[in-house]
Amino acid sequence: MYDFDKNKNIDIYSQGISSKQIAFFKCNTCGHEWRSSIGKRVNKDRDNSYRVVGCPKCDNRTFRKISYAEEYPELNTRFNEKLNGCTFDSLKGKYSSTTKS
Repeated sequence: MYDFDKNKNIDIYSQGISSKQIAFFKCNTCGHEWRSSIGKRVNKDRDNSYRVVGCPKCDNRTFRKISYAEEYPELNTRFNEKLNGCTFDSLKGKYSSTTKS
């Protein structure tokens, strides 16, 4: 849920659904607080309806703690640094499920 107390300087009603404005959010269920752009909090479904994205903690998402190279060392030899413009070791994707074993 949008945190009105921490976002006193933002007029939420003047922001569009694709707004890049960074705002504070707080989950009503678990109390987790995070910052995100307003536009990343809204998804467009296949039927062209819109829905608000849930809490990243309740959705069981977290930032990746280790690089893909550490998790999948066998892929290191297949990664082409020239074509990708970065090293395999530098990749740390945005989200990783915490339920992965």
